[in-house]
Amino acid sequence: MLPANRRQFLKVAAAGGIAAVLPWQLSQALAQQVKEPLIFGTLYGFTDLNPLTKLVHSFQYMIFDGLTAMDPATAEAVPNLAARWTQNSDTEMVFTLRDDVNFSDGSPMTADDVVFSIETELSEKLSHSSVLATIASAEAIDAHTVRITTKGPDPLLTKRLALLFVVSKAAYAAAGTKQFGLSPVGTGQYKMKDLTPGSSFSLTAAEGNWKGAPATKNVRFDVYADGNALLAATETGQIDVAQQLPTDATAGIDGYDLAKIAVGSPFLLQLKTTEPPFDDKRVRQAVNMAINTDAILQVIMQGVGTRLQGQLPGPDCVGHNPDVTDYPYDLDAARKLMAEAGFADGFDTELVGQQRDRALLEAVAGELANIGIRATVTPLEYSVWVQAWRQGTQWPVFAKGLDYSPLYDADQSYQWVTAGDDGRKGWIDPHWDEMLAASRVTLDPAKRLDILHQMASYLHDEAPFIFLYSQQWLVASAEGMSGLKLDTGKFINAATASLPA
Repeated sequence: MLPANRRQFLKVAAAGGIAAVLPWQLSQALAQQVKEPLIFGTLYGFTDLNPLTKLVHSFQYMIFDGLTAMDPATAEAVPNLAARWTQNSDTEMVFTLRDDVNFSDGSPMTADDVVFSIETELSEKLSHSSVLATIASAEAIDAHTVRITTKGPDPLLTKRLALLFVVSKAAYAAAGTKQFGLSPVGTGQYKMKDLTPGSSFSLTAAEGNWKGAPATKNVRFDVYADGNALLAATETGQIDVAQQLPTDATAGIDGYDLAKIAVGSPFLLQLKTTEPPFDDKRVRQAVNMAINTDAILQVIMQGVGTRLQGQLPGPDCVGHNPDVTDYPYDLDAARKLMAEAGFADGFDTELVGQQRDRALLEAVAGELANIGIRATVTPLEYSVWVQAWRQGTQWPVFAKGLDYSPLYDADQSYQWVTAGDDGRKGWIDPHWDEMLAASRVTLDPAKRLDILHQMASYLHDEAPFIFLYSQQWLVASAEGMSGLKLDTGKFINAATASLPA
C-alpha cells in the first residue's frame, strides 16, 4: 500500500492540481516518503569525528572529501576536490582544485586549506602521516592551485591523497586537534548534527553541497560493543543497515537482505622464519599444503571469505599476479617435504592470534596435526595482539591481517611483510626489500606492475606465511533499500542510500 502522503500527492495530480504544486512542495512531498533518520549499526566507536586522527571510517567520507578519490572498479585515483593534476617532474605534481566547493559553514575551500591539512597531518604525526610521509612540501600557488613536492619519485601519490581529508584551516586552527572533532567542518554532503562519544553520531545534509543533496537528509550511526549485540539489534529491527555482522547471520535475517563485501584484507599466519623450524622453506611450503582452507571457510567462517591465491593482493588490487596459484591441499606432498627437512615426526609449535579467532586457530591446529605438528593455541587480548602486530612477533606462528584497502595497491600489504622492531621481524629478506624499494620509486605503471608481479611470485615461493583467505564483511540492509553502495570495502557512504518510509 502506498504511504498516505504519496496517495494524497497522486490524488492531487490526478485531479489536475499538479500545476499548483510548486517545485519545493514536490521535493517536500517526495522527501517525506524517505525514512529518517536512516540508521546504521557499526562496531567502530569514536570519541570525536576528526578525520586527521582516524583511519578508515564511514564518517570521513560523508563529512569530508579527499583531494582525490579511489574508484573501486579500477583501483585507480580519480578527481575529487582536485579537478585535475599534472606531473611536472619525477618529484613535483600540481593540483588544480575545484572552484565551486564550500565547507559546511559556508566558507570557500581553497589551496590554503589543502596545504594546512597536509602540514597538520605531517607535523603532528597524525593517523595518515605515514601514508603521506613521501611529501616534502606543499605550497599554495594561488587560491585553487597546489604544488606538492615529494622526497623522491612516488607512483602512489595520487592514491595517497585520497586519504587526505581536507579540513577548514580557520575552523581547525580555532578549535585545535583535540576539539575539532567535536564540531567538524568539512566539504562533504553531510555535517555533524550531534555526537555521543563511543555511542552514536547523527549527521544532516550540508546545504548547497558541491555534490548535491544526499538521498536521505538525516542519518545516524549507532555503535555496538560486538558483533552479537549488532546482530541482536538487527534482528529486532532497530537499525536499517548493519555493517560487519558475525558469520552466524549467514542463515538470514527476516526483513533484511544480506551481502558479503570484499574489504581488501588478506588474513594469514605469519611464520617466524629467523629460527627453526620455519627457517626451512620446505617446512613453510609443507604447512601451506597441510591446510584445507576450503573446509575452514565453509565450517568456521560459514562461507564468509574467499581463498587467497597464494599471494596477498586479490584480483581487485593492483599487483595481483594471475599466474600465481594457491598451494594445493596435499597431505602426502606436505609429509614428504617435512621428512626432507628432517621433521618426519613433526615438532611442537604455538599458534597465536586474537581471542575472536580462537575457533579458526584451533581448526588450523587440527589440520597441522595431520602432518605431525603439535600446535598449542594461545589467544591474546586485543591490546596485546595489536602491539605484537606493530612491533613484530616473537611467536612462531602469528595470525594477522595485511590490508591493501582503501588504496587497493599491493604496497599497502607489502610494506608490512618484513616490518617490525629489530630482533622481532618474522621474515628478513634483502631481495624482497630491494624489490619493495624499487616498486616505490618506479613511475612507469607497466614497469612497476612487473615488479609487483615478481614480488607476488617470490612471496609465494618463499612462503613466509600460511596463506588463508581474503576477508569479507557481512552487511545487512533493510528490504526496500535503494542506492546503497557496498563496493567501498570497510566504509559506507550513506549519501546515495534511502529507504521508503
